[in-house]
Amino acid sequence: MDKTRLDNILAKHRDWVYGVKGGVRADLSRADLSRANLSGADLSRADLSWQSHDLLAEILRREAGDDIKRRSFAGLILVSRDWCWSTWLKLEVTAEVRWAASVLVKWVKPEDTGEHIDAIKKLAAETVEAVK
Repeated sequence: MDKTRLDNILAKHRDWVYGVKGGVRADLSRADLSRANLSGADLSRADLSWQSHDLLAEILRREAGDDIKRRSFAGLILVSRDWCWSTWLKLEVTAEVRWAASVLVKWVKPEDTGEHIDAIKKLAAETVEAVK
């Protein structure tokens, strides 16, 4: 997706989030966001692609703050474009993996399905339970 088109979609999405007439919810579920700069984009409540390393990494980077391990995990997602969900689901469950699941589960919509969605929900639930 070229920068002009993405900027237009994100501007209309921002308007939608804030209730401005003419705003439209962003549907990035099929967008190729390879190398897109999403650092300033308001992604709240956007439909996202669970296959977009760029989008998932950006969501995690924002949540990571200054935590080096969490930022590193977000970076790992970004650079591991050759890894699909089947690879990610085989990783050792570390604190960072649990953290990522607890962040990403907030983006799951009822219509999202698949083994990766089930794994995110399960890890996030286990993480919440472990904190209690």
